[in-house]
Amino acid sequence: MPEGKVRLEPHPFVQVGQRVRVKSGTLKGLQGLVIRKRNGLRFVISLELIQRSAAVEVESIDLEGI
Repeated sequence: MPEGKVRLEPHPFVQVGQRVRVKSGTLKGLQGLVIRKRNGLRFVISLELIQRSAAVEVESIDLEGI
């Protein structure tokens, strides 16, 4: 890549506090709340499972805002 050039790729914009749905993988279809963002690439969300919550790290590419 030539000097001074920046490579941009589309990436879902998800914020802490936002309600999201997992759109692929084992947890597909589950909804939760983004509670922490680490390194700008991974998120920890709280998913409501049988009136309980579980913190799970999910790639942001697998999340969509609801």
